[in-house]
Amino acid sequence: MPEFYLHAISRKFKWNLLILLLISSLVSFSQNETNHWYFGENAGLDFSNGEFALDFNGAMNTPAGCSSISDKDGILMLYTNGATVWNRNHEIMENGSDLFTDIDSVQTCAIVPNPINENLYYIFHSRQTASVDPFVQKGLYYSIVDFSTNPLGQVTLKNVRLRDNMTAHIATTFDYATNTFKVFTIGAAGGSSSVNNTVFIWTVGQDGIPEEPNPQMITLDYDFSSTGQMKISPNHSMLAIASGSESKVYVFDLNLSAPSITFKKYFVTIVGLARLIPYGVEFSQDSYWLYSSTSGSLFRFEPNPPPYPYEPEVEMVGAGNGSLQLARNGKIYCANLGADPRLKRISVVNSPEKPIDSVDFRWIDISESNSTLGLPNIPAALLRSRIIANEKCFGESIAFSVDSFRPVNTILWDFGDGSTSTELTPEHLFATPGLHKVTATIPGRNDYPVTLYKDVFSYHFPSIPANTYLRQCDADNNGSELFNLNNLNGKLPQYEGIRYEYTFSFYHTPEDLMADTNPIQNPDHYVNTINPEKIFVKMVNQFGCTTLTDFMIQAEYHPLPPLDPYVVCEGTDGIEDNYIGRFWLGMYEESIRDQLNISDVENLQFYPSQQDALGKTNEIIVDDDMFKVDFPSTTLWLRIDDESNDCTGIGPYELIVNPPVVTTVPGQVILCGNESIILSGNPENTAWEWKKITGTAAIIGTEREITITEPGGYQITEFHTANGKTCKVVKNFAILAGGAITFDVVEAGSNSIYVSVTGNSDYEFSIDNLNFYGSGTEYTFSNVQPGIYTVYVRDKADCEVPINTQVVLISFDPYFTPNGDGYNDLWKVRNVDGYFSKIKIDIFNRFGALLYSMENNEGWNGILNGKELPSSDYWFKAELTDLQNITATTKGHFSLVR
Repeated sequence: MPEFYLHAISRKFKWNLLILLLISSLVSFSQNETNHWYFGENAGLDFSNGEFALDFNGAMNTPAGCSSISDKDGILMLYTNGATVWNRNHEIMENGSDLFTDIDSVQTCAIVPNPINENLYYIFHSRQTASVDPFVQKGLYYSIVDFSTNPLGQVTLKNVRLRDNMTAHIATTFDYATNTFKVFTIGAAGGSSSVNNTVFIWTVGQDGIPEEPNPQMITLDYDFSSTGQMKISPNHSMLAIASGSESKVYVFDLNLSAPSITFKKYFVTIVGLARLIPYGVEFSQDSYWLYSSTSGSLFRFEPNPPPYPYEPEVEMVGAGNGSLQLARNGKIYCANLGADPRLKRISVVNSPEKPIDSVDFRWIDISESNSTLGLPNIPAALLRSRIIANEKCFGESIAFSVDSFRPVNTILWDFGDGSTSTELTPEHLFATPGLHKVTATIPGRNDYPVTLYKDVFSYHFPSIPANTYLRQCDADNNGSELFNLNNLNGKLPQYEGIRYEYTFSFYHTPEDLMADTNPIQNPDHYVNTINPEKIFVKMVNQFGCTTLTDFMIQAEYHPLPPLDPYVVCEGTDGIEDNYIGRFWLGMYEESIRDQLNISDVENLQFYPSQQDALGKTNEIIVDDDMFKVDFPSTTLWLRIDDESNDCTGIGPYELIVNPPVVTTVPGQVILCGNESIILSGNPENTAWEWKKITGTAAIIGTEREITITEPGGYQITEFHTANGKTCKVVKNFAILAGGAITFDVVEAGSNSIYVSVTGNSDYEFSIDNLNFYGSGTEYTFSNVQPGIYTVYVRDKADCEVPINTQVVLISFDPYFTPNGDGYNDLWKVRNVDGYFSKIKIDIFNRFGALLYSMENNEGWNGILNGKELPSSDYWFKAELTDLQNITATTKGHFSLVR
């Protein structure tokens, strides 16, 4: 077609669209209504030209759900968090306050326009909690915004309650078949039910919302959590619901005309053993992929997988944790509520329809504002229309078409390179590779022009400059070294808007390259045969674009001078005495650059071994501040690459953990009377600092020894210098005044005596006043014979008055069974012969009444006055005289079991 004729058609098409714009008296819906987004803490995005621009004019500061809408020309009309409504001047709209909602809910509100009257908008807002002051019932509400008498709008009807028992799930779309908006909500079916298993579909037609609305109700067999988004796919084929408490994302088949909702499948958001809570969900613009955000991870699912094999669910770490929302440019944006308030950003999946290695996930800095958990809630159908392009390698024509709810009979293409077309399904050959901004202008509803935008790639062929060298460091200067040929990847350029991934096949000869035979085996461990050596390579990117070429490998001797070791103190990992230190390699990188005079354009990398450094495998990421190394030292290998990714130096780098500093000062010391005490620090250390910390803290000494005369709390800090670094240990200790010892427990068992005392010192214990044992406040004597003993306790520091007490050790049956079987029929004290000369025992019931008195050798049979006593507990008092004629009394209890 002649160029002048094509231009004439283009001008005619644009003029026709302009005429339609001027004469159309009906409301038309296009993607322009989605141009302006306001969310989070005064954050905004402007999609007026198909891309986004940051907008910091927003007045809304909201923790979660929100909604924005523009008119058919893309001019902002209003935005809201469900509680307050703002106009295009970012002022609170007239009567726009105190809407009933919970602003911290995920989809707390949604805005839909009247399908006929462009002056009317309806805000749906939900409330899950009731309040008394002010009195607010929970439920689903709507309010009306009218622009007919005020160009900035006013809320004319507010807080009309539609239904109770609703969750914060609100999703909307436009039904082209009936010229109505559909609003989906989730709640309980009614009556006594509190199970949130019913989807309500509300209709907004040309007459707005009926006075007595009668929503369509579809009950499902699931109790949906109130946490998580609900989304309708742009082509109306599916409904997705994130049910946070279950860690599940449900997908249903949707028939909007019936209507019907049928279970399709669910996905579980699991990483390893962790069940993550899904929050956001969103479909790609082609309605093929489903994305879900969780706490720090973004999942991608395939609701309609083709026959096996198919791509499984994929999880991408670090993608934000809030709402997901598709934009008119076909990209999916993710809100991010960061734990670090300095990280003011959202994220974007630039190509959500592409293979997972090409989706191009990026962070977007919005530092003048901030993201929370919400993004605007947009009607799904407004984002249906899209450009379809079968992207190919540069030099191949790309076929274009559009997808829309309505048949497209007229179209104007602009390929972003000065070329246009009015064909419905043109093919276009781009003159340059790379990213091209393509638009298609089509007639929308009521023939109002709609402009679609798409980033289209004419993929680059893999390329390296002529005479490319891959240079390796020669460790021993013999001209032969280990190469990882795959490091050729660092020689290939990256381009705007796409991240290329490459695969390589390497050959020794051009004939093998052309025939694709005899490829080099183990190219990541290749040793050159001559220096330099030519290698032939086939390079293929993930889109199948292939280049055959060659490059040179060369080993060069670049020894590094010795580096100062990186020394840390034991315990820097937060755990004392485990002989592990923590090394912040990223922080120390600057010191290494200074030592070696390395410029910022050179790349410095750390590896666990020399072979890893040569092959550039298993790199230690320098911003990993949790990297720990075991005592006493570990050798890492440092590699330096220039800006061409060629090796300019490899050498060892020592990491050393200094041994722990040890103090010998005890935790507490007893001060006797008016005496003083001399304490000594560890002589192996190099410096000492003594403080009194009771009252006003003050340094009282810096020598190894110190004399202390007052009780109180003290602190010793001891320093030790090794490997040029000084480390320290800090210990608090107490100086206690001597006091009185008191017995706490003295208890005799069958062959042991347990003693515990209360006091401020360390004590030792004896039962013969000759041999003392223990160190502390308790001790147990074992293998003790029956008898009457005196327990002695004394202060090891000899500051306190010793104490003693008497204890009787006897052995008796804890129970007896007088059933006449000849076994255990009598109760008595055992093993008394040879230890006691006389024993008298009185037996009592639980009320203290004397039942029986006896000499031990006869025993008691459980009979009183000729009657058998019942099973119960009984008590005894025994008066004993030992062979030294010492008398003592002891008590105890036993059980009678019949």
